[in-house]
Amino acid sequence: MQHGDAARAILELAKRVEANLIVLGARQASFWLTQIANGLTLICLHRLLVQ
Repeated sequence: MQHGDAARAILELAKRVEANLIVLGARQASFWLTQIANGLTLICLHRLLVQ
C-alpha cells in the first residue's frame, strides 16, 4: 500500500505501462466515497490534459 498523491501515482503507472485507457470508478456505498472518487477522477483528467 502506498500513501500520497493518488492521481500522480495512477498517471505515472499508466505512463510506465503505456496504458491506452484508465478506468476509475466508485461504489455508491456512501456520499463521501462518491465525492472522493469523483474528485480523484477529475484531478487525473485535469493533470492528463494539462501535461
